[in-house]
Amino acid sequence: MTIVPAIDRVHGGLDRTELAAYGIDAEHVLDFSVNVNPYGGSPALREAIARARLDRYPDARAPGPLSALAALWNVEPARIAIGNGAAELLWTLVGWLGRGGPLITVEPAFCEPALAAQAHGIPVIRHWLAWERGFRLDVAPLVDTVRSCGARVIYLASPQNPTGVLIPPSTVAQAAAACPGSTFILDEAFLALSDGHAHSRERLPDNVVRVRSLTKEHALPGLRVGALVGAPSLVAELERARPAWTVSAPALAAAEAAGAEAAFVSALRTRWLDDTRALASEIGGLAGFGLTVLPSSTVYFLLDASGMDDASGMDAAGGRSDARALRRYLLTRHGVLVRDCASFGLPSCLRVGGRPPADRARLISALRAARHEPRQP
Repeated sequence: MTIVPAIDRVHGGLDRTELAAYGIDAEHVLDFSVNVNPYGGSPALREAIARARLDRYPDARAPGPLSALAALWNVEPARIAIGNGAAELLWTLVGWLGRGGPLITVEPAFCEPALAAQAHGIPVIRHWLAWERGFRLDVAPLVDTVRSCGARVIYLASPQNPTGVLIPPSTVAQAAAACPGSTFILDEAFLALSDGHAHSRERLPDNVVRVRSLTKEHALPGLRVGALVGAPSLVAELERARPAWTVSAPALAAAEAAGAEAAFVSALRTRWLDDTRALASEIGGLAGFGLTVLPSSTVYFLLDASGMDDASGMDAAGGRSDARALRRYLLTRHGVLVRDCASFGLPSCLRVGGRPPADRARLISALRAARHEPRQP
């Protein structure tokens, strides 16, 4: 258990300042650092967005989108709130629920809940999951941490980011039952794109609020649309505590259309998971490079680069090979971007997302080149 000092916001995706410093054209970068559907969204959903009326205020009650998502997720509409992306919902929940006690983040984890707590003056306590145990959540130590610090809010994710490890609903339910005075924020942004996708329709205790993103599977990160599932009383209080018209008309249209796209997401999930597993197998088969692929349930996985040796050709401080140096090499020499995981507390690791065959071939070619190119000064 550690208390978090001030932290910086670090995410995957293209950093235009970094690219400019290296003289790299963003249009030539192949991005494995984010996890957005590389095949594009469904035509029906895109058409619904295009038809949205921009000359009217969006419906603050949103009965159509709420009913569509309720049917998709097997819950009542009163248990759903729609937000301006999952990150906005996480910020709203942490700031609203976290007053009067610390936030516990089950780590390694997405940084936005901790940033939200930091902005609201809420202490953050990190509860670390053990690498040696495959980042599995054991309930008893977490409950001990909650009780010892009087945490009002606990943030955890399934699948976890960046590890891709699932937390079974039964484990979440057990922890929530043991801490009835606390609220568990369960981040399920990638659940629909994981081996645990069926977990989305399982019920959890009312002190668990589940946050979901619709932008990953539908390739809409620029639109910003997400939703949460929680107790009706929590949802009603949340709606009273935030502004009207939080979500735009196009985002509401996307949410409503997404309710009818279960078959599209199912087919995408199969294809994308196949891509991810193929890439993991190809990287794992690179002889003598010292990269270890960690198991994942979803469309990204961790690469442990701690086994890399000096023969890898990387340029790292002190003459040692490491994950950050490999990331820099892939970007500057081959225009391939992967996610450095130092900000997750995993400095020896990279997070890599699955992509189509031609993209995978480019990454594998770059890694093979890295094995043989001379060290840069």
